Amino acid sequence: MFSINDNNLRKTERHGIIKAMQKKTIFISSVQKEFESERQSLKAKILSNPILNKFFDIFLFEDTPARDKNTMDICLNKIAECDIYIGLIGNQYGALDISGISVTEREFEEATKLKKERLIFVKGSNDSERDERELLFLKKISPQLIRRRFRTLPNYMMRCTTVLRNIYPVLERFQRFRLMQPHARMQQ
Repeated sequence: MFSINDNNLRKTERHGIIKAMQKKTIFISSVQKEFESERQSLKAKILSNPILNKFFDIFLFEDTPARDKNTMDICLNKIAECDIYIGLIGNQYGALDISGISVTEREFEEATKLKKERLIFVKGSNDSERDERELLFLKKISPQLIRRRFRTLPNYMMRCTTVLRNIYPVLERFQRFRLMQPHARMQQ
């Protein structure tokens, strides 16, 4: 949807469609093993997309090098630095911290406390397959914000990139501008 060549990108920058804006950093929170594909796919999409990568950076904990630091401290510091928290809710509750709360739930609490923009995506519609603690976490989240369900990786990618485009209205204007360009129409 956002495929474009460098010449068209430079033209739109000269026309003021894409202005010098500070990139927003996205923090993805989930059970890493359960959502490995979703995490890596969103990162790849943002990094490879000439428009999205001008507006967004992404943090995945698994990209952090080995360090002599507490995992939870690193995650909470990164949430403080991020602009957008994306939470992926699945069937597994995940690893517990010393107080018996999952890392994902603790990260959600921190993003809430710091008033970060929170986007929640729930995989599947069969709640009977979810860990009991994951269901309680989902019930805790539900009254706080609108969450979206997805079934497949392509469905998640479409929902997530749509939400990200809506965060920066200029992305929608850029899309309309690009469609008016004869060269851009031929590439589609």
